[in-house]
Amino acid sequence: MPHLEVDKLNVVLTDFELKDINFSIEKGNVLSLLGASGAGKTTLIRAISGLIPITSGKVVVNGRVINDIPVHKRKIGMVFQDFALFPHLNVFGNISFGLKFNGLTKKQIKIEVEKLLELFGLKGYENRDVTSLSGGEKQRVALARTLAPKPEIILFDEPLSAIDEELRVKLREELASIQKQLGFTAIYVTHDRDEAFYLADILGIFEDGKLIQIDKPQNVYNYPVSTSIASFLGIENRLSAVVDSVYVDRYFGKINEDTTVAFKSKESLSIGESVELFIKPNTIHFIPKQQIDEENCYQVSVIQRNEFGSKTEFILDFKGFKVKAMTLSDTSVLTDYNNVTISIDKEKLLVYKNGRLIS
Repeated sequence: MPHLEVDKLNVVLTDFELKDINFSIEKGNVLSLLGASGAGKTTLIRAISGLIPITSGKVVVNGRVINDIPVHKRKIGMVFQDFALFPHLNVFGNISFGLKFNGLTKKQIKIEVEKLLELFGLKGYENRDVTSLSGGEKQRVALARTLAPKPEIILFDEPLSAIDEELRVKLREELASIQKQLGFTAIYVTHDRDEAFYLADILGIFEDGKLIQIDKPQNVYNYPVSTSIASFLGIENRLSAVVDSVYVDRYFGKINEDTTVAFKSKESLSIGESVELFIKPNTIHFIPKQQIDEENCYQVSVIQRNEFGSKTEFILDFKGFKVKAMTLSDTSVLTDYNNVTISIDKEKLLVYKNGRLIS
C-alpha cells in the first residue's frame, strides 16, 4: 500500500487550476516536484496539507482518505520557503511548539527537543533568539520543529531557495542524510533542477497545473516526454529535421541541404515529415578523423572551450548550428580546433513529433 496517494485531484482557484493530478509515494521515499514558478507545485502541497480546499479527487494516507480531516489532525508537516519561524520564541520554543499539543509533560518535551538539537547540530542553541540565526541555522530549526510532532509526511516548499549557492548545496546534502536516517516520506517542491534530482526517489514535472511526467529521476532525464520538458531540463541542443529516407531500423533526417542525421523512432514516419531532434551534450563524442565516413560522424569546429572541474564543455559549430558537447574523457584527439570529428549516438537521440517523444 502506498504511504501517500493522490487520485484524480482537481483544485479550482480564482486564477489557477490543478488538473487531474495522480501519483503515489511509497513509505520513506521523496517525491521532488520540479517546474517553473506558477506551474502548480505549491498549490498541490497546500491542497494535500489541507491549507486550500480540494475541488474533486482524493488524498489518501495509509489507505485513509483525509480530504475532510482538519489540517492539525492530518499528521502532515510543512517546511515553508521563508521558514515561518516564530520570532517571539527562541530556538527551544520554536522546536517544542507542536509538542505542546501532543499531551507530553514538560520533561518529555525537553527530552524530545534535546534529541532534535543533537540531530541537527544545534546543541547549545536552545536559548538563542531565532532572528539572530544564519539562514542555514534557521533552516535546521524549521525542519526540527516540523519533525518534532512526528508527522506521517513532510512537505517542503522551496526551503532552500533564499539561501546562497554554497550553503544551499551543503544543506541539501544534510537534508538528504537526515531523510535517509529518519526514513520520513516527503514531497519536495523546487525549481532548481540539481536540487530536485539530488533529493528525489521519484521526480515529477509540473507544467500549467498538470503533472506532465512522473518517474525515477534518471528515466525523466533520459526520456523527457515532451519538447518543453527536454528544454526545461537543460537539453539545449535542438535541431529541426525533415525525414529524407529510411533504412531498415532507422530514419535519416535532413537538418540542412547537405547534412542528414540518423535516428530511431518507435512510430512509423513518412518521407517529408518534420521532427525535432534533441542531442544531449554527453552523447556527442570526439573521435579520430579516420572515422569520418561512419554514420552520424561529422567534421566540426570548436568555437569555445569551458572547463568545469572534471568536465569540459565545448561549444561547436555543427554545420551552421551551435551545439554543446560535454565530456569527461581524454580530448587529446583535438589537435586542430578548426577541424574536429564528432559522432552523435543515434541510440540516445531524443526524437519528437508535434512536441511528443517518439524515440
